[in-house]
Amino acid sequence: MSKKVYIDLLIEKVKVKLKLGKFGIAQELLNQINQVNQGSQIQHTQLVIKVLQAEAYLQAGMFAKAILMAQDGLQSTFHTRFLEEQAQLQYTLASSFAQIQDYQWAHLYLKRYAFTQKALDLQKRNNKLLQLEARFDFDQQRQQLSLLEKDNALKEQKITQQMQAIENTALLQQRVILIVVLLFTLLFFMYWRWQNKRTLKMLEQQVAQRTQELAIRNKQLQALSYTDSLTGAYNRHFLFTHIDEYLPTEILTESTIMCLIDIDFFKRVNDTYGHSAGDTVLKSFVTVLKQTIRQNDVIIRWGGEEFLLLMPNISRDSAAEILERIRVNIETYEFIDNDINIPITASFGFTSYPLHRSVALLDWEQTIELADVCLYMSKNGGRNAWVGVTEANIENTLSAEEIVNGTKQLIEQGKLKVISNREDILSTVIN
Repeated sequence: MSKKVYIDLLIEKVKVKLKLGKFGIAQELLNQINQVNQGSQIQHTQLVIKVLQAEAYLQAGMFAKAILMAQDGLQSTFHTRFLEEQAQLQYTLASSFAQIQDYQWAHLYLKRYAFTQKALDLQKRNNKLLQLEARFDFDQQRQQLSLLEKDNALKEQKITQQMQAIENTALLQQRVILIVVLLFTLLFFMYWRWQNKRTLKMLEQQVAQRTQELAIRNKQLQALSYTDSLTGAYNRHFLFTHIDEYLPTEILTESTIMCLIDIDFFKRVNDTYGHSAGDTVLKSFVTVLKQTIRQNDVIIRWGGEEFLLLMPNISRDSAAEILERIRVNIETYEFIDNDINIPITASFGFTSYPLHRSVALLDWEQTIELADVCLYMSKNGGRNAWVGVTEANIENTLSAEEIVNGTKQLIEQGKLKVISNREDILSTVIN
């Protein structure tokens, strides 16, 4: 059993004991977790431990320790990343202050708890809305695909009928030839042959034209299945089908850069200007990306306001220059909806594939997960920035999961090389 799985099982056991009111056993388990979890850099695990420790102190009647532990846990949360843990800590603080009869602070944290719960409910509701919108788009595309398939079937049927008509015409003409040969001269027979060739050539041209139209329809059908209906960017279906075409071969010296791009505070755009303005921003955002990237680069809508940029056969330095141009172009571009200028910035996280040329450390899906970790670093560092892991000096004794989960620790040890357009982010990550 890995260390992470062992800690997760202990945490679930603590939750059960606290539900049963056995805070003494829960405290012993928490002490055991703290011993095993020493030196861990996983922020969410540390935060969950603080939530459980504060609740154990509360059940044991150690209200002062419960308050200190819960306040320390709140300082570890930020923005809306850990809303559920924030709500639990605020409820523990409200209960602890109420027990020591400090009702002013108890009321304050109870209000914060109610506000956080509303924010958590709103976040869940927005996630469900995005799922419904995605399902609606998928159903529409499926209907369009069905119509195109029916149209193609009708055209194939017409082509078959025309071919049958050609065959029937040829048979009829052959019968006429037999009669004409008996009644007319060789000259008329030669004229008929010329006329026959001319007719067949014209019919062949019509068949060729219909075949070309069918090929165009098939291309349109394929393009529709590979394209996001709102932004015009490629979708995940395209990525899973064509990813091998964008990965480097053994003879190439360059790498493929995989970059996740996230629009900063996009929820604020929808809440402030409306979802119609959000759709306008997404379309313009893809336009800016297409105007800045190279011709053979690929933009894929990864989900919501997040995009995946594939940059095949490129050096790390060239990729960094292009990403900086994209960042500046987005920051200076005028996103306008209903004559209102909407300020937009974006955060970037990228890494190269392969990460190590002599050792197969990560596959392309795990490389995207590492790029997501870099995206989190750029957003945590203040947004409107890019962070990338470009090289690795790691033996193949580490698993892909250990590399992705222990990215910050590996950077501090100098086993992963990280670059960014912001020195303050680099100093925070390295130190």
